[in-house]
Amino acid sequence: MSSITEVVDVNVPVYIAYGRWAQFETYPQFLSGVREVRRLDDSHLHFVVHLAGVTREFDANIIDLHPYQRLGWHSDSGPENAGVITFRPIDNTHTRVTAHIDIDPTGFVENLADKLGYLNHLVHSNMAQFKQFIEESTQTRR
Repeated sequence: MSSITEVVDVNVPVYIAYGRWAQFETYPQFLSGVREVRRLDDSHLHFVVHLAGVTREFDANIIDLHPYQRLGWHSDSGPENAGVITFRPIDNTHTRVTAHIDIDPTGFVENLADKLGYLNHLVHSNMAQFKQFIEESTQTRR
């Protein structure tokens, strides 16, 4: 099992950062490799991801939901993964977003990607994409 932690500061208030992250269906817009997210009910999601040339599907259970503070999940099926995203206001217009993800790669390709640092790079890149996504979408609304 690999543990990955990544932090990014975004130039939006905490309620905007959290609110956008909690819109699960928009993940393909800022998370590389996520092709689709469907809400199954209030606490269950279905993901289709394409990473390192392999497409996988899994269901996830939202297990830790504290508005404007944190959002945690664990997979119920498919590749084993879990994590928590925390949101901490820096001030009234800036938020620190921290992703902590535990993933147990399955299959040769996923294990190789993990060993070569691809998963770490992917999480780092996705957090940077979230920053760009949230800041650009907020600017266009002003």
